[in-house]
Amino acid sequence: MNLELQNIYVHFSHKSVLNGVNILFEEGKIHGLLGENGAGKSTTANIISGELTDYTGSLLLDGKETVLANSKAAIKNGICYVHQTPMLAKEISIKENLVLGLKKLDKEKILELAGQWLKDIPLSTLVKNVGSDTRFFVALTGALLKEPKFLILDEPSALLDDTQRDFLFSKMQQLAKEGMNILLITHNLQEATKYCDTISVLEDGKIVESQQYLNKLEMINKSELEAAQNRGSVKTSDDEKAHPSLSLELKNVTSRPSDKPALFDINFYVRQKEIVLIQGLPEDGTSTLEDLLTGFQPHHTEGEIIFSDDTDVIYSCNLKARKFTTKTLRHSIILKNGKSLKTGIIPTNRKSRGAAAEISISDMILTGHEKAATTKDKIIGQKRADTRTQEKSTIQSIIETAKINITPNEKVRNLSGGMLQRLILNRELYETPDLLILCHPLQGLDFHSSNETCDIIEKAAESGAMVLVISSNGYLRKIATRTYRLTGGHLELEQATNKLTSVSTSDNSALHSSLEACV
Repeated sequence: MNLELQNIYVHFSHKSVLNGVNILFEEGKIHGLLGENGAGKSTTANIISGELTDYTGSLLLDGKETVLANSKAAIKNGICYVHQTPMLAKEISIKENLVLGLKKLDKEKILELAGQWLKDIPLSTLVKNVGSDTRFFVALTGALLKEPKFLILDEPSALLDDTQRDFLFSKMQQLAKEGMNILLITHNLQEATKYCDTISVLEDGKIVESQQYLNKLEMINKSELEAAQNRGSVKTSDDEKAHPSLSLELKNVTSRPSDKPALFDINFYVRQKEIVLIQGLPEDGTSTLEDLLTGFQPHHTEGEIIFSDDTDVIYSCNLKARKFTTKTLRHSIILKNGKSLKTGIIPTNRKSRGAAAEISISDMILTGHEKAATTKDKIIGQKRADTRTQEKSTIQSIIETAKINITPNEKVRNLSGGMLQRLILNRELYETPDLLILCHPLQGLDFHSSNETCDIIEKAAESGAMVLVISSNGYLRKIATRTYRLTGGHLELEQATNKLTSVSTSDNSALHSSLEACV
């Protein structure tokens, strides 16, 4: 079944998402739909799958204009969508999930497809007891049982290791040869050129020319390379390397959470006075790594996290036991001097993990500040006058250092994203932390504020902190002691002198030929 979108526009209240998209997906092929976050890939998939109906333009199936009122209508027309986060019922078995929505129960067909895609996994297993990779294959098997003519796969590689990816796409290529129309939504150019017959690129809601997209990638890579080559001077001295003090290490960590991308055999370390950058996208596993490092440990995780002080291990945890929590990180790791490890954290989601919209600025600051208000004082509600004075002084100092024009009694909701970012950063830095975990610290900041934030991060490292940065922004390379690249759940150390290119010559050729085939 051929599927075509003609002159598709989608407008939400705050912005335009798709702006005149025209694209043809021919049957018997694997089509790649590329683009950065927010480019319009998911919106396009939602239109095709009947999950979004508020658009203008036409959707044609085999040349006939068709209106899909909902996902049920899409399935009836032979269109199935396997989401990045599989939509499964967690409290029931794999088999029960597979038969949901089937018009008739064909036991032989179920066993046949389960044998192909769910080898050695009992169908009686509850979905909540399996990892993200198995959940993906359950969702895919369920979709294939509906015998689709058009199959949408949303970022499947985020959940799979290399062997599973090769297995998946070899099967997809076989299904395409048999006539199925397959749409792969991805941000990964190499994956698209390796597995897809055609490639289309979405940027700002429009289908763009291949050269335009490649030029942008090359500009990004060039700026990242320059940042890496001209990075700051925060380094550990030979003496510090010979006599390291505090360090954090992850060893052989693999994680397969149910609702986020997987991580595979992650190994890295950060020492005192170092800035370690882990660069990657949420689809590559940065969100999973953030959860793990900040104490929101995902299920189905194994490996070890180790804290050392002067080469002596002061804390280690087998992550399979799921005992490493935010409370552990903030209060339970004791240094050799008898004091607790002080940890500062900036989460990606500032408004849920870093603050709450309806509380006051002063309460937001005190929530993450131990000197300003003791746990005992907060519980009994009887603060001494000197404690209240100290609190006010601390709150005002943090607001002024963050350069924010706001009063302590105002609500957090009155802060812009950039203002909230600066306030949380200065709150977490106030007590001179031993460990600083910064997740997308330049998010929402303009160029000037980004430079100021980089200076602040450098000073924190110079003051003796272990600084661990998780970000997709290559600009941070200029201050990093070491940079790791997280791609498809795999972590690799990059050298500043390496040429950092996302697209090889062969990739360019493949992309051009693929796009020509798509036009």
